Amino acid sequence: MLADLTQLVADMIERSIESADDMVVVGRARSLTALPEIVSSTAADVVVAGLGAPGLESACREVLFEHPHAMVLGVVEDLGRTYLYLLRPEEIDLGELSPGEMVQAIRNTALGSAAP
Repeated sequence: MLADLTQLVADMIERSIESADDMVVVGRARSLTALPEIVSSTAADVVVAGLGAPGLESACREVLFEHPHAMVLGVVEDLGRTYLYLLRPEEIDLGELSPGEMVQAIRNTALGSAAP
């Protein structure tokens, strides 16, 4: 599940995920207010969301309360670079990742490991 990301970053992440045989993007939430409902309807294991968006904390809190199995990865864009953070169960800086490393970090997150 992709949520509240710029079009460029969302497209890059989606293309990277689609290149993996064992993962799929189950949806995109253009609004954080829609995130809990979309996670419910898609049964997403991992949410990749833009950090710093207004309402992110409350939307993530609701998602994580209603779906304890779900994991949230936060993306920060800085001067053309993208950084990934694991937000659940704790914030872990995964750093700047290549598209392949980002896919591996998302896969590992779904499997319960934060390491890229």
